[in-house]
Amino acid sequence: MWVLLSGGLRRWLIASLAVPVAAKVLGAAGRRLEARNGPSTLSRGLRGAGRLVSRDQREEHAATQRRSMRRWNR
Repeated sequence: MWVLLSGGLRRWLIASLAVPVAAKVLGAAGRRLEARNGPSTLSRGLRGAGRLVSRDQREEHAATQRRSMRRWNR
């Protein structure tokens, strides 16, 4: 059936389904790795790849900023 779909439709399906799922998987793997071993370049990279497609990217960034500012407001 995949062969019967036009090239444009195949690209649209990949972009709308596979890319967000892959981003979620990479983000989850990064969070799990960070929880297990602490922050590292690999875990930050995986979490960053997960945030590329995230709808709530701005909310997560704002939460990170609030957490980092707590240190200074003590």
